[in-house]
Amino acid sequence: MARLWGRLGALPSGLFAGAFFGALIGGIGGRIIMRIVFLIDKDTRGAEAAGGTIGEFTLGGSFSLFVVCMIGGVLGGALYVGLRRWLPWSGLARGVFFGLLLMFTLRFAQNGLLDPIIDRLFLRPGRLEAAAKRRHDLQRNHGRR
Repeated sequence: MARLWGRLGALPSGLFAGAFFGALIGGIGGRIIMRIVFLIDKDTRGAEAAGGTIGEFTLGGSFSLFVVCMIGGVLGGALYVGLRRWLPWSGLARGVFFGLLLMFTLRFAQNGLLDPIIDRLFLRPGRLEAAAKRRHDLQRNHGRR
């Protein structure tokens, strides 16, 4: 067991830190920010958004946010452990750089700027495969008539 733990290196620490800070900052901090926005913007009260009513704080909604942020933190922690040797600087500066890198990468993905890359790498091959299979099926069915 000790050999396995030694082989994992920094991964367990990265996963734990990601889960802890994802839940703390994203889950609890996110709820606090949502409450502040709700108190400031009176126009949104009662509006439906993301499957819930704005202004309502439910145990289920809080738990969902907490879990989603924890999972995101675990993924971020694993990514950090995997990429840290190529990140510039060290210590706090490296962590801040990684956080900003994630933020802007996710922002580009959200705004559709990565859509051409995603299309070429993942979607286009699937569409080509589906088109080839459809053509093969048509030829096979046409020959039976």
